[in-house]
Amino acid sequence: MFRTTLLAALIGAVALTAWAQPAYQQPQQSQQRQVMSFQRIWEPNQHAFQITIPAGWSFQGGTRSPEPVGGVGQMLTPKTNFTVTSPDGQVGLQWFEEIMMYSFGPNPPPAAPMLMQQGHYNGMPLVTAMDAATAIEQLLIPYQRQGYGMQVTERRPLPSVGQVYAQNLPHAMASALGGSISADAGLVTATNGQHDERYLAICVYSQMPGGDVIWSNPVTCSWWAPAGQLSQWEPLLGMVFESVEINAEWLRNEMMRNAHTAQQISQVQQECARIDWEIANHRSQTNAEIARMGQLNLMGMHDRLDPATGNRTPVPNWANSAHIDPSTGQMIVSNDPHYNPNDDPNVSGNFTPMPTP
Repeated sequence: MFRTTLLAALIGAVALTAWAQPAYQQPQQSQQRQVMSFQRIWEPNQHAFQITIPAGWSFQGGTRSPEPVGGVGQMLTPKTNFTVTSPDGQVGLQWFEEIMMYSFGPNPPPAAPMLMQQGHYNGMPLVTAMDAATAIEQLLIPYQRQGYGMQVTERRPLPSVGQVYAQNLPHAMASALGGSISADAGLVTATNGQHDERYLAICVYSQMPGGDVIWSNPVTCSWWAPAGQLSQWEPLLGMVFESVEINAEWLRNEMMRNAHTAQQISQVQQECARIDWEIANHRSQTNAEIARMGQLNLMGMHDRLDPATGNRTPVPNWANSAHIDPSTGQMIVSNDPHYNPNDDPNVSGNFTPMPTP
């Protein structure tokens, strides 16, 4: 049964991140005109989603269908892993793929010792369930940042964020996992003296009646910048995260592909209809849950309206003007309130102002 963790994760990642962070300190801005252009691109492998990135930045990775290596445990969800980086690689963000893991309870089966030697059960690594912040410290950083010399400087458990996430899990997902569902969240900051990096993880746990736990990391992301500059870049990186829009057709196809029985197909069809509605309304729903204005203030952003679609797009607070080309989706922001890209000889396109709500 396909799990809609990608949808839930991408919708909530930046909002939850902002909720977790201390108030953003707006850096002192130069008096010179600043202009920044953004481009809208598709995830290249399966067209699973669209994302807006600064012009000239690179996108690598994407979404892939999992292979049943060692069992079907990893087949429950597509795998998404991507990075967005500045031209020099000094600033960027990464989304890490979800991994399903298995943790034995107090009364493991007789085959447990043999399975422990193999290191996996039905394709799921055997890893003792742990809270999200500990998972970042003991699993994510050692495996994903090996050799970088990252040292943890801040560790913030976020149980209330996990509770909100668990309460909003899709019904079909909870039904497929069974057992008792819970979630936890954590935020960890680390540095190697040259770069600072912040990691957000939300872990979901499904405890079986016998005490065994299937757990995973549906939300796992990080963002980095040169040491001492992370807070200055967070509004821009938050804007990139927030810009992700799921391809509803791709999502429906993935869910149907993983429906193995007539009963599941019926459940999935109902879930597809519900998720279609959620995709159309997810921003207002999610923002109502986490107080959008508080989120934007924490991240140093404010909303602009796309006049063609009516959608809200967050931009950094230093952006005193914002314009979008409806035909291409290219967006340009500037600290100059009088800047008009249509009058700029270095910019091509037909741009429309994006007003504040």
